[in-house]
Amino acid sequence: MFYPFRVGMNRSKSDKWPRYEPTRHVLIKRSFRNDRPWQGLVIDWKQDKQRWSALVVYMDESADGSPLMQQWVPIDRLRPCHPDPNPPRDEFL
Repeated sequence: MFYPFRVGMNRSKSDKWPRYEPTRHVLIKRSFRNDRPWQGLVIDWKQDKQRWSALVVYMDESADGSPLMQQWVPIDRLRPCHPDPNPPRDEFL
């Protein structure tokens, strides 16, 4: 069969997904410094006077059964995560 363009099994370098904007993935600082942060997803934002908070959904790994939690978290406890939808070729396989 003849194709008017080059056909191959490998992804081309120009075959990329656009970056996610705005990011809604966050890390939530826990109460103790050495505790691993929770991974969360921001659902909504609100502002009380001069302070911002985010409604975040996360898995509480410290509780039995890892329940799904939803709570308002002050912005100073959050750190944005920027997921890359285009991993390097070695990590893709």
